[in-house]
Amino acid sequence: MPHPEHDTPFMMVSRGDDALDDRVVVDRPALPHGARWIDDDTVEIDLLKPVTITWRNEGSETKEVVDRLTLHDLTGADMLAASGARGKSGTSATMVMFTRSMRIPGAKGETIVKSMNGRDWMRVNAVIGIFTDAGLPTGPSA
Repeated sequence: MPHPEHDTPFMMVSRGDDALDDRVVVDRPALPHGARWIDDDTVEIDLLKPVTITWRNEGSETKEVVDRLTLHDLTGADMLAASGARGKSGTSATMVMFTRSMRIPGAKGETIVKSMNGRDWMRVNAVIGIFTDAGLPTGPSA
């Protein structure tokens, strides 16, 4: 939805109740190249290099080309799973955040993440960084 004063997308955020006058307008952050905000506050990102996944089952082989991902904001449960991931079955916190944001769990999600080229990985990581940015000041002036 366009901002009432300019053409950039924005979100309406409620501060507690559903009264329209109790809502504030929050501009959506800029996204990496090839990514766009969707009306439900997810981000769709086109992969620069599509990933081909091959699945084998009972002698047959299925190939799936993944050329676009839909990334979802992370929940508290997602963040807790990511924070507890290190050391548990060798899965990293980054892998948990990627697969949870993509909502593609397990081997399929991990295969997509591991098969992305570096630029796509960095762009997905940048979107997750936007989702998890608390807006807290950092550095010497904080």
